[in-house]
Amino acid sequence: MEAASCKDTSLGALVTASLPFSPARCSTSPVVVAALRIWGQWRRYKRVEGASVWTPIYNNHRFVPGRLDSGFRSWQRAGIGRMGDLFIDGSFPSLKALEDKFELPAGNGFRYFAGARRPEKAGAC
Repeated sequence: MEAASCKDTSLGALVTASLPFSPARCSTSPVVVAALRIWGQWRRYKRVEGASVWTPIYNNHRFVPGRLDSGFRSWQRAGIGRMGDLFIDGSFPSLKALEDKFELPAGNGFRYFAGARRPEKAGAC
């Protein structure tokens, strides 16, 4: 129910997004909005304001290709569901290495180069 209240994004994208952002613009649920405000306050207090490696790739309001290209959903099913999954042994691998590790079909060059960019800080819900 809470996840369904998020407009044009996923709840996971909101929880892991870089700060600041306006939770009221992203969810119709007062419970989700209040929880995200408290979470944002805690993150500011702890100085954890940037995007996380746990940020989802698919259906993320700050990563436009992940919202517009349903091919990222196939990446999610293959095991590349969050930004941290794009790294192998702490570094950003080649497209071939990702294809081999996650058994992706050929033709993912655009998604690879789009994934090389971090989610946009200025993105909105």
